[in-house]
Amino acid sequence: MRFLYCILYCLALVFLLPFQYFKRPVNLRSRWLKEKFGILDFKGQSGPAIWIHAVSVGETLGARGLVNSLRERFPGSLILFSTMTDTGQDIARRELLRDRSQRIFIFYMPFDIPFIIRRILKKYRVSLFITMETELWPNTFKECKRLGIPIIIANARISERSMKGYKKIGFFMQPVLRAVNAFCSASKIDAERLIALGVEESRIHITGNLKFDMPPPGQAELSLKTGGRIIIVIGSTHPGEEALILRVLKDLIKARGIFIILAPRHPQRFNEVAGFLRQENINFIRRTELSGNQLDTASYDLLLLDTIGELSSIYSLADIVILGGSFVPVGGHNLLEPAYWSRPVICGRYMHNFPLAEEFFKEGAAIQAEPQDILKHIIELCDAPEMRLETGKRARLIYERNRGALERTIKIIEELMNDRRQTH
Repeated sequence: MRFLYCILYCLALVFLLPFQYFKRPVNLRSRWLKEKFGILDFKGQSGPAIWIHAVSVGETLGARGLVNSLRERFPGSLILFSTMTDTGQDIARRELLRDRSQRIFIFYMPFDIPFIIRRILKKYRVSLFITMETELWPNTFKECKRLGIPIIIANARISERSMKGYKKIGFFMQPVLRAVNAFCSASKIDAERLIALGVEESRIHITGNLKFDMPPPGQAELSLKTGGRIIIVIGSTHPGEEALILRVLKDLIKARGIFIILAPRHPQRFNEVAGFLRQENINFIRRTELSGNQLDTASYDLLLLDTIGELSSIYSLADIVILGGSFVPVGGHNLLEPAYWSRPVICGRYMHNFPLAEEFFKEGAAIQAEPQDILKHIIELCDAPEMRLETGKRARLIYERNRGALERTIKIIEELMNDRRQTH
């Protein structure tokens, strides 16, 4: 099966490589291509190394605390940090390279081809491979196993859809899953799904969600002169959601004087969403058009947040949050970011990618609503500041109650590293 996977992977690569190459800015293309083929330019640096892989922005932000803890616990180790996306690269460089003296190197995840992966593992004497959430790379795992390098899946999350898909190709997934030394499960539900896929309970540890232990975002750099307007932040929207939500709220801008901050999930949609706002005759300004970090909301009705990595701090400015990805069948996004700021959140029905959502709804720490009911809940929250405060407090309590995942994950890492030292 591995041989067939290699053939299919390489065939797909032949067709997709030109598209992936040319879609990137000219200044990124050379570095992207070299790193995808495992040519890493870490001059004068050698291992031992700990390799952490995160797909994109969310996983990268979730890994910040883990990276900082590994630096403290294993100061002699080089940290290799890979991502798949350009936005993940941008966030990793901004969040993880604040101290240039630290031995951390950020690069694109190489192609999952045995000789490419093997060269990196050997050259930098990788002693541990950590992948975030649901990233499963058959050849990478196989090469790690062959070289005796422990593999950990941190913040392991398996959606119901993924579980059903993996079950259909169980004959292929079984050896991939067997290669993993430890699954640090984000929740009991994720652990149960892993067991259903045939993973032994002894390799599963319910550590909790690392995103609860993310370093708190700083206060927003942006300053709003609100003039008493209610601020609604609509975060991480997907195609179709802007129209669905804004057409409901449009009348409230004048009737209630609300001000909206809209943050599309993907940067490539910023211009598309700006075009929609013009079409709807909504008086807006883009974040990148502001000359500084101050905005008088009297001049506009909406701010289009066309920046990357700023949303978690922007939630601090909200009176009410509407969570994107939950009104279309995407699966929802991170309730924890507004919960950290004690903000009341309205979500749609599609929150299956966030197992703790049910806990939020049951405890009155978030509101689940159908699209036609958004207006009713917004008006209710606008008219009841005490309800906004109470809902936000309950969300913060859940956030605090579920902390500790980072320390539990680090403990498992230390045990695996100690076992490896004893056998080498």
